[in-house]
Amino acid sequence: RWVPPAEADLRRDDLPDRRVDVPQGHLEIPIRLNTEQALGGIIDAGDTVAVIASFDAYAPPGGEIVEIDGDLVAIPETADAAGVTEVQATHITIHTARVVEVQAEANPLFASEEGEAVLAPRTGFIITFALEPNDVERIVFAATYGQLWLASQTPDDIGPTDITTIDDIFSGS
Repeated sequence: RWVPPAEADLRRDDLPDRRVDVPQGHLEIPIRLNTEQALGGIIDAGDTVAVIASFDAYAPPGGEIVEIDGDLVAIPETADAAGVTEVQATHITIHTARVVEVQAEANPLFASEEGEAVLAPRTGFIITFALEPNDVERIVFAATYGQLWLASQTPDDIGPTDITTIDDIFSGS
């Protein structure tokens, strides 16, 4: 990763042109995903995807005092007292995220005979998105503390969704 700029430019010349323009006011953010999370690896620059964040149950530590932006804040003894519900949750957090670049950690081979299934690549991917600044913060938080999944989505497919919990799965909501 640490090479002189001239050598990096030579390496870039050998790469296929996989990038798309980043809209004004957007930031680029790369996220590492495994094959399943990255649409089975069938994703390319210019695609528009939905970004789904999924989290395990969380409750803040109780009875502690923490510093937040220079202020001391007391964390209540229980999650109930803090108004926090311990529950796993999944939600489409970003609709129509623009894919700027896709990099594979190894050469993904997609091979099939007519009528046979395509073999999924056995590699990870680094997907670079062009997002508004507040969405960059959300995607970094989700990638750090939860899991991210991508879903194929067209620009006009942005219907409202609700946060899904375990109760929703079993109730059919």
